[in-house]
Amino acid sequence: MTMIFPLELAQSQRIVATVGFTHDELPQIDIPLLRKTLEWAQGEWELEEQGKMSEWNQGLWVMVTDEKELVQRGCNTVCCIAGKVALDSGKIGRQIDQMISYGDYGQSLDLVDEGDEVLTISEYAREKLGLLPIESRMLFHGDNSLQELWEIGNWIAQRAGEKL
Repeated sequence: MTMIFPLELAQSQRIVATVGFTHDELPQIDIPLLRKTLEWAQGEWELEEQGKMSEWNQGLWVMVTDEKELVQRGCNTVCCIAGKVALDSGKIGRQIDQMISYGDYGQSLDLVDEGDEVLTISEYAREKLGLLPIESRMLFHGDNSLQELWEIGNWIAQRAGEKL
C-alpha cells in the first residue's frame, strides 16, 4: 500500500515542525498509551477478520451505535484510534450516555469538553499521546490501514528512541 503521506517527506516536515523548540520543549510521547491504542486497533481488526463487529473504524472520530453485538460487548461506540484515546480517558462518557439516552444512534461525536476549554478529539488525543501536529495528522488519517498505523506509530516512537 502507498502511504497517504510518505514517511520520508513526513520526516522533513517533522524536522521543520521542531525548529525553534529545544529538546526539552518537545512533547513527550506516551509510548505505553500509543502501543495500547494500536494493540486495541489490532485486536478489533482481528475480530472483524473473524466476521465479528469491530469497534475500530479509522474513518470515524466517535460514533454512537446500537449494533447488538457491540452493545453486548459493553460498548455503544465505533471509533478511530484518536477517538479511543478520548473514550478511555473518560472525558466523553457523559456525552455518549446522553446520546444513547436520546436514541441518537449513528450520530458522530467530535469534541471533548475539558470544562474551561473544548478540544476536538484530534487535539485532545494529540495532547494525551504527546504528538507533534504532523505526527497526529499522519496517525489519525481516516484512510490508514492497520499496517500503516503500525508503520506510522513506529516512526513516531523513533523520536523517543523507542520501537513499538
